[in-house]
Amino acid sequence: MRRGLLAIGLMGLAACGSAKDLFRSRADVVAAAGGARLPAQRLADLMVAARGARLDSQTAEGIANVWLDYALVAQAFAQGDSLTDSATVLAVHWPEVAELRTNRWHEMLLARNVSVSAATTDSAYGGDDVRLVQHILIGLPQAGDTAAARAQARRQAQGVRARVTGANFGAIATQVSQDPGSARDQGYLPPSPRGAFVPTFDSTAWALAPGQVSGLVDSPFGVHIIRRPPLEEVRDRFGVWARQRATQKFDSAYAAGLQEGNALTVRPDAAARIKAALADLHAAEGSRQVLATYKGGNLTVGEMVRWIRILPPQLSQQLRQADSAAVGQFVKLLTTNVLLLRQADSAGVALDSTEYLGLRQRYLPALDSLRADLDFKLDKSLSRGARDAAIQAKLDSLFDRLITGQQPLRPMPTALGQVLRERMPHDMRQAGLARALEIARAARGGDSTGAAAPPAPGPGAVQPAPGGPPVPTPQP
Repeated sequence: MRRGLLAIGLMGLAACGSAKDLFRSRADVVAAAGGARLPAQRLADLMVAARGARLDSQTAEGIANVWLDYALVAQAFAQGDSLTDSATVLAVHWPEVAELRTNRWHEMLLARNVSVSAATTDSAYGGDDVRLVQHILIGLPQAGDTAAARAQARRQAQGVRARVTGANFGAIATQVSQDPGSARDQGYLPPSPRGAFVPTFDSTAWALAPGQVSGLVDSPFGVHIIRRPPLEEVRDRFGVWARQRATQKFDSAYAAGLQEGNALTVRPDAAARIKAALADLHAAEGSRQVLATYKGGNLTVGEMVRWIRILPPQLSQQLRQADSAAVGQFVKLLTTNVLLLRQADSAGVALDSTEYLGLRQRYLPALDSLRADLDFKLDKSLSRGARDAAIQAKLDSLFDRLITGQQPLRPMPTALGQVLRERMPHDMRQAGLARALEIARAARGGDSTGAAAPPAPGPGAVQPAPGGPPVPTPQP
């Protein structure tokens, strides 16, 4: 469930159909798809031409992966595959499909198991564990907390306090409070447990009776005026908070029960296997090395790679640097998500026709843009050699435009590159990446920062296309 686990669900994982032996021993080629090749020299030239790009392994692999995605799309188009059949649409959008299904299952579970009564809300308001308050802050100047600055803030706060009543507190907070987050909401702070605020603020908030407004309260942030709204003003807010807290408790208990009931066990060598895979994701595609076991199945390195490719890129770096315990927790959460989706399967939770149509309507224009970027109108009568040469020329032309900023880089539809890697022969070699990086650094005279790079033709370096990320963003 997205609140307690990861923000993206998991669909059934297809076996990797990639050919890994296109050019295993060659360091002069970085990547290949069909008859198209990305030579190490070409990748080095692209890296050097990208104004401001750092010459490091992350840049090299990033450009190579984009090239491979486009090369596979071009190969699919050349083979007459429109990539628009329903199976492909669902496979490309497996993260969104899984999230929709797990969210629906989560909502069904909450409807059955989480209920918050008015009496529960009222009791929480009247208890001593949580406070919901409004405040007005007169902040200190950037110069710091000097006696003169605090005296000035107190004089200003005294003027505000003289105007404040219970009825107008929210309006005045919106007008004058220098805490922008709460000022936008009439000075309201979220319901918080004792100890969540600095001591002077905390003790005052807990001493106020319902409806009472405090005097001036000093804190390191400045001078506050605090109000505890009466229950009738905040019953709905407290109700939302009470339901959120009940949901969090249910999620934690449910996840623990799911893990225990399915005998989820993370292998002791899982962290080592993940870090080895992160060093060469391409080689790890389809790996059957086991990371975790559970009743009726297991989580493999290959399945983990599938997730890594659609989760935020910073996660890979975090996992590389994390200790074994943190990596093990990641494996546990990922496997729990698999179990959650398996439960949704058992309950018959499926994508409805409207949701599928929405995915398809967003996907088709993106696919048309890729076709336009490649200027793809190959003559079907061409021989295979001529077709491969034409694809190579189109890729070279496209990347010349991308790297010089003449054309924006458009993100692939969610997992299109991943799906094509699973279906079509391709390869990417660490030796080729290392050679390209070596050539690029030599061309810049050892400068890896890009500061001394010669100006590239065109308006600038590769620029992302407008719009948000191509995959859902995890949320707390």
